[in-house]
Amino acid sequence: MDRTLIDALEQADMLEVEGLHAFEFDLYEVEADDDIEVEIRAMEGKQQVCWAFSRAELLAARYDEGQDLWVVSQDGKEYWVRCHEAFTAEGEDD
Repeated sequence: MDRTLIDALEQADMLEVEGLHAFEFDLYEVEADDDIEVEIRAMEGKQQVCWAFSRAELLAARYDEGQDLWVVSQDGKEYWVRCHEAFTAEGEDD
């Protein structure tokens, strides 16, 4: 089975969308009446920017290996999403 953007989002600690670092993102389980899968919020200057992608859009997203990002199509426009994993330092307790 190929990896999907949903799989990547489940593992991500941080997101970058269209060059903006998201301060919050929520991945939802899809229910019969609500197909919103992810909501992402970022700041551009003083203005909050929000994206919401459906399950179908996330499943149709294509991975660009050369740029290490996902391309999501919505209403004829393409958005790029980069998933990041947080790194933690393991310290020694003295």
